[in-house]
Amino acid sequence: MEIVDNFDNFFYEKKRYKKCKWSSKYKGHLIRSDIRVHEICSWIITKSIKNQKTIKILDLAAGSGAFLHRIIDNLPSDINIEITANDFENQITYKYKQLKITCEDINTVDSQFWSNKYGFYDVILALEIIEHLDYGYNLFKIFNNTLSNDGFALLSSPNNNSALDRYNFIRYGHEIYFGERGYKNSGGHLQPCPEWLIKNYAERLKLKFHYTFIPLIESIRIITFLKSIFPFLIAKKNHRKGLNAAINIWLIYK
Repeated sequence: MEIVDNFDNFFYEKKRYKKCKWSSKYKGHLIRSDIRVHEICSWIITKSIKNQKTIKILDLAAGSGAFLHRIIDNLPSDINIEITANDFENQITYKYKQLKITCEDINTVDSQFWSNKYGFYDVILALEIIEHLDYGYNLFKIFNNTLSNDGFALLSSPNNNSALDRYNFIRYGHEIYFGERGYKNSGGHLQPCPEWLIKNYAERLKLKFHYTFIPLIESIRIITFLKSIFPFLIAKKNHRKGLNAAINIWLIYK
């Protein structure tokens, strides 16, 4: 399995650009995130998996199953795909012949639950879930105890360090999607997950990671214009500071 780390290519290929869109559907299944999260993560998985006859995927917060449906549509038809879909609220509407369903609470489940029951996985999905957890470190313990040696996990979470979040913090005392107002408006965001915290979790378990983000400003022309005026805000070397990031995405592996 080849791990793709040049994520920026996805957004700077003009044909792949799409606008932010929430609560859309994929073939009738509700997408409970920005649709761009599903697009880039599907692209990463498709580009990372080569010459494999079988792949095992664990989705820790499957929701309706919209993303799993997208992955199966995008992967070659000759690959045998085994899927375990976990959703604490059991909202899965997608039906697939090799689909196992679990309804475990990520906060309290034993980090070896899935590996003990079904073995190790090539891909683990944790999209838009860590900010809802009481104890995010348990998610990384699941990665560590459930990933195969050449597998990877995809983790996404709202960025709390953007220029808009900094403005919102000055005005209201919290980031856009966090705090009391953010909790109500986001459907239960408990804690932000900045890059330093993700790095801390990963390093404590000796896991490695790559980082990318979904931008606040999507237009290539606007980005080019702003770079010419405010290079310190948009410059590539400062991307990790998240000033132009709407959602952070990490690829985590052993």
